[in-house]
Amino acid sequence: MNTGRQLVCLLLLCCSSELHAESPDPLQELAAPCLACHSLEPDGATHVGPSLAGIAGRALAADRNYTYSEAFTERASEGLVWNSDTLDQFLKHPQAMVPGTAMSYRGVVDAAERSLLVDWLLSEDMVTNAAELADANYSRDPAVQRVLETSPDMEYGEYLAGECLTCHQAGDRSGRVPPIHGLTADYFIYALLEYQNGSRSNRAMQNMSGPLGIEEMAALSAVFARRMPE
Repeated sequence: MNTGRQLVCLLLLCCSSELHAESPDPLQELAAPCLACHSLEPDGATHVGPSLAGIAGRALAADRNYTYSEAFTERASEGLVWNSDTLDQFLKHPQAMVPGTAMSYRGVVDAAERSLLVDWLLSEDMVTNAAELADANYSRDPAVQRVLETSPDMEYGEYLAGECLTCHQAGDRSGRVPPIHGLTADYFIYALLEYQNGSRSNRAMQNMSGPLGIEEMAALSAVFARRMPE
């Protein structure tokens, strides 16, 4: 197997609760991982995850435009809905509430920060203030900027992506491996860099991402940013 393809076969996700660049608004840091993976469009458009628009009072796994993991579907069969209690429980420890979920989100330990995030998710103006919050994107990180400034070789990216898709498939076909279709390029790069510097502890991803250079990251991030979830 080609070494370049081996380096990226486990690529991934998902949502870190920290940014290298400081933000004057704590909600920006808390919401940034959400905005990297989820759409806030009320028409139900999906990205890596389902749309968050109208989540208040909505049943778990109820977005018909999104293919949920088996773990989420099973939990939803219990009749749970998204409210302040269930959102707080999920954001504190996703794997504890939905064992086996493919969502690779660390959770928010601090109760006050979780409360701030829950209040935003349940607020009526969540969609209208999303653009302002999105200003706290990962492209502010100088290391991410250097990759984004590199012109991506899309053909090379498609070649490398083929191996990634053996593990990171869309919907419930990926099992516990998070999907990466539609992931924003800046977050995609940011995640790889965190594996490289040891901020993320997954040993397999640290080994795979370590040798990746700017050209490989630029190509892969561009390819997956254009791939929409099935």
